[in-house]
Amino acid sequence: VYETSNTDTSDADNTNGSDIESDYTEPTTVSRSGIENPEMEAVIRNLADKNLDCMLNIYSLNMLPYDDSAPLDYSDPSAYLVKCTSDRFHTYNSLVEYTYSVYTDSCAYELLNKEFDSQKRYVDVDGELYCNRWLNGGIGYYTIWDNYDIRIDSLTDTSCDFTIIAEVVWPAEVPVLEDYPSSCTAVIEDGVWVLTSMFY
Repeated sequence: VYETSNTDTSDADNTNGSDIESDYTEPTTVSRSGIENPEMEAVIRNLADKNLDCMLNIYSLNMLPYDDSAPLDYSDPSAYLVKCTSDRFHTYNSLVEYTYSVYTDSCAYELLNKEFDSQKRYVDVDGELYCNRWLNGGIGYYTIWDNYDIRIDSLTDTSCDFTIIAEVVWPAEVPVLEDYPSSCTAVIEDGVWVLTSMFY
């Protein structure tokens, strides 16, 4: 299940804080008609699932689990760094390898090294994976990723433009379930398909 509301300080582009729309609008509906290629669709779905994992659980809306037993001293930046307790990533390099298996080199590098107020989300401490818990906050997120659809828009031997169509219910006096499309691109890099950017 990919729906979540426990989120952090990400710049995800489909959040609107406490703004509430009062006027009813017709729901957005997106065409599912595209290029039929089951093999490529399977590749895209695998990458899309990994992207959702990265977006929801690692880099954007939430953080990997960590040891939060020590009190957080806001006057001491070094106290922000705590060891990750993830069963999946036991070392910093294991997270690096996973990230580079999903995204292009440039995108993976940006995710791993992006700074918020001069602080990185994850750091290498003697080979072990540590995270900066100061960056684990919360904002609203309303997209529902269960049973998302894939539409292949263009396809070559080395590049594929596609649209992921999820659903969203924005806060409103009359909530409406509508389509939520995300335009994405996958390319061949080092012989494998990877995404050029994270979609939210």
